[in-house]
Amino acid sequence: MRRLFPGRAAEAATGFDATFPVDSFARMLPDLVAGAPKVWFVKHGGALYAPPGTEPPLTHQQQLARSVEKILGRPLGDAAPAVHRMRLVKDRWEIEALRRAAQISVDGLVAAMHRIHPGMNDLEVAGIMEWTWKREGSPRASFGPIVASGPDAVSLYTLRSENYNAVDRVMRDGDLVFIDYGAAEWRMYSSDLCRTFPVNGHFTEEQRRLYDVVLEAQTAALDTIGPGVMMRDVVRAAAGVYRKHGLDRYEDIDAMGIDRVWGLMPSPRYWLDGPAEFTDYSGARGTGVRDLGHHIGLDALDGRDYSRPLEPGMVVTVEPKIYVPESGIAIMIEDMILITEDGYESLSRGAPKTVADIEHVMAEGR
Repeated sequence: MRRLFPGRAAEAATGFDATFPVDSFARMLPDLVAGAPKVWFVKHGGALYAPPGTEPPLTHQQQLARSVEKILGRPLGDAAPAVHRMRLVKDRWEIEALRRAAQISVDGLVAAMHRIHPGMNDLEVAGIMEWTWKREGSPRASFGPIVASGPDAVSLYTLRSENYNAVDRVMRDGDLVFIDYGAAEWRMYSSDLCRTFPVNGHFTEEQRRLYDVVLEAQTAALDTIGPGVMMRDVVRAAAGVYRKHGLDRYEDIDAMGIDRVWGLMPSPRYWLDGPAEFTDYSGARGTGVRDLGHHIGLDALDGRDYSRPLEPGMVVTVEPKIYVPESGIAIMIEDMILITEDGYESLSRGAPKTVADIEHVMAEGR
């Protein structure tokens, strides 16, 4: 993204027939749309936080839409749904940007695996990854990297996590570290990966057992995914793995208690027995955590529209998870998946994923 001065250079860079100074916008707009029966605007449907009982403040986009309506003296149609549908399928240029963003993020994860050790704090690990992707030319993170070790990873998206101090938390021998890493942005396109691995380079027997279940769930999802497939069926395939291993009994809040119930995502009880409907993806509201991922593109969360079958050019995340409060174990494996004509391509396939590969890569760094 760069600022341009109106004139031939700006028109050559943008492909527009004519460009004008920004301060002429309000004056020229009524004449530009005078013959249009309806004027469309990409509106923003979100809301900023406000205390209960007060009116939420407007976002910048909402303020701009309101100002344009005042200038024109008529309501604007909302083009956002159409634009969001267009963004679901990426062209070749967009796919290359996402592929490069994913590869830089993979490099950051491998660097973290090489250098992590007990005694480091979580912020140090984030710094190793950030140094790596900046070295590779990525200007910024898609979102703030989430690095949480030991039992603190189980508290993600809770009030406890909002008070989490990544510097105070020192990694211990035997901990797992959970890295949900929206690291590299490339040409304004995002990345979103997650790996979970042992701080000391070796999984315990229990960590390995649960990790392999999560990996099996992701494998089942990837075996199902492809063009023409509904994402609902992909989610159910992963949920079926948790049920096969009998883990859905740990979802019983009445039997286990709210502080001990496991987090299984996708939830077998919800997807195989319950409503099986996609929700908004929001950790803050406690929604969107029962399934398997989201579209990714200009934003790390580029939409949650799974109302139509998957098709070539879509890029989605596949990210099964397990949270076990009683043992302080949190495991997630997330990859960026491009739907192709004959199946899929994992854009993040370079990130070690099996227990053997992770331990091998970590041993190299030692």
